Amino acid sequence: MENIPEIVYNFSRQNAQNAEHVQYAKLLLGEVPEEIANKFGFSVPRSNFALSVNNEVAGFKPERAFVDTETVHAVDEARDDAYLLYKKIVQAYANHAPETEQREAARKLAFVFKEAGSNVQRLSYDSESAILDDIVMKFRKEPYTTAITTLGLADMPDKIEEANENFKTIYRQRMRIEREKIEAADMRSLREATDNAFNV
Repeated sequence: MENIPEIVYNFSRQNAQNAEHVQYAKLLLGEVPEEIANKFGFSVPRSNFALSVNNEVAGFKPERAFVDTETVHAVDEARDDAYLLYKKIVQAYANHAPETEQREAARKLAFVFKEAGSNVQRLSYDSESAILDDIVMKFRKEPYTTAITTLGLADMPDKIEEANENFKTIYRQRMRIEREKIEAADMRSLREATDNAFNV
């Protein structure tokens, strides 16, 4: 044990960042080989410490950028805007288009929007995602593809889908980080277990 650098003894385990604590624990474990522990009769404490260190290493997750709520709100508003823009354009055609063919085409598309509900943009994130997926799928089938062409809105399905997929990508990233935070929430207890095993 006399070969352990002095800085390790002076190291503040309580105030250390997770990455620092993991490196510290690994360093300590490496300074006490199994054969030395067996030779001097403290193999059991060393084994317990090694188990705690391995658990802490397995539970450690490097710090990652947090996808904040504002970012999620921003991409959600962007898809709301895309959805509402085309919904209102279609309704405007249905109400005011000068040609009968355009009005009929618009009314077909307006029915899809109406069927989805009046407040799609106010639903839960997951519900809105599912409904927009369904709308896009319908718009890519007849008789809606012809109606879309008639109104010159060929990019409508793609724009709604793009905004929705962009939201889902950011939202999934946020949820993944949240899950990892939950999984790594036990880092505190893992650190305590390592420190307790070392202190035995």
